[in-house]
Amino acid sequence: MGEPALKLLPQETDYSLYDFAFDAVLVLNHQKEIVYANHSGAELLGIPEQHQHSQHPFYRYLVFEPKNIFGMPEAVWESSWESQQYQDVKFVTIKNKQGR
Repeated sequence: MGEPALKLLPQETDYSLYDFAFDAVLVLNHQKEIVYANHSGAELLGIPEQHQHSQHPFYRYLVFEPKNIFGMPEAVWESSWESQQYQDVKFVTIKNKQGR
């Protein structure tokens, strides 16, 4: 047969490409836990930089409004998400930082 159409990333992945990005970069696993945060992401959430496997879902550190947005515990899959390219939403961190 050929190569699979989708290859899963290995458990240990080098995210150093994102270390110097000005924007916050968070990498989540399939359980929505943070496995990596660059400096900006760590500052925003108040977690250790390059946080590896937080044991807590990202929404413990960051809450979006509306709360039914994709990835949040209250979310229910909607087919409209497939065509939604961008949505401007509010957020609040556990350190009470707010933004859009």
